[in-house]
Amino acid sequence: MTERDKAPVKIGNTLKVKGFLNMGKKNTENVHPGYLGKGKRLRSIKETAEFLGIKPQTLYNMRNRRQGPDYVMVGGKPMYEDEAIDRYLDANRVCLSA
Repeated sequence: MTERDKAPVKIGNTLKVKGFLNMGKKNTENVHPGYLGKGKRLRSIKETAEFLGIKPQTLYNMRNRRQGPDYVMVGGKPMYEDEAIDRYLDANRVCLSA
């Protein structure tokens, strides 16, 4: 399978990604908007703030101070990958030793 075959194909409002299952059978998965492949979902500021339990304004302030999770600019809007949010949470983990 070439890289071109793996590229998402838009059918109506849904993206389709072709791949292989075991035994060489082809599989087509539904892919929703905001999804860039396995583990690559992008979250908006509102979704990220809700997930982190903070206000969207706090996330804006953190970004302006170059703090908080890494983000990607998409269409002039900051979007957050789930992996970046997980890295941010891991980097700010407080370990209490007994």
